[in-house]
Amino acid sequence: MTNETNQPSKPRYVWPWFVLAAVLLGIVAAVVWVSAEVRRTKQRRDFTFPAAGTNSASPRPATR
Repeated sequence: MTNETNQPSKPRYVWPWFVLAAVLLGIVAAVVWVSAEVRRTKQRRDFTFPAAGTNSASPRPATR
């Protein structure tokens, strides 16, 4: 194929678009996975430790 100036046209490669799509998909998957892990960790922490407003877990004051 030649263009109007009689120079051969550059080939149009498709594979870089697939690589770009794979990289972007990997980034999106990593963000979703990390956000799910953060949510799961917060749920475990909230379930394990009592809320800050309750005194049920605080030790009793020492009596003399």
